[in-house]
Amino acid sequence: MSTVVNRPKKGPKFRTDPKNPKQLLRIIRLRDVENKRWRQIGKEMGMTHQGPYTLYKRWREWAYEKEAS
Repeated sequence: MSTVVNRPKKGPKFRTDPKNPKQLLRIIRLRDVENKRWRQIGKEMGMTHQGPYTLYKRWREWAYEKEAS
């Protein structure tokens, strides 16, 4: 006999809003309006070039919904 055990999910809960929305909106503006590269945005914001890309990819839809409403 096998029994199914429901285990709790590990890791932090998924946030419904970003930690720093102003920083995120600035990244989106620099990328979409000013057409800057990820490396330029990272240097400006004091991050690696991968940091702004990850934030943009994860929260872009949230920002567009926020802007539309």
